[in-house]
Amino acid sequence: MRPPQGATTLASINSAIDGLVLGLSIDLAPIRVNVVSPGIVDTPLYGGISKDQSQDMYHGIAKQLPV
Repeated sequence: MRPPQGATTLASINSAIDGLVLGLSIDLAPIRVNVVSPGIVDTPLYGGISKDQSQDMYHGIAKQLPV
């Protein structure tokens, strides 16, 4: 998968977490290792956009989620 423009750091972090979980699942076998991705979280990272823009963004992403 390719990250969207401007998401290089986020893609790197998520890739590192995937690698960690894969390694731990081998190192800790037969113990099961899982990871949960919380999705988008309202943090100061989005402080540069207006409240209306952030709400539109959160609602748009929520429409794409299966739960």
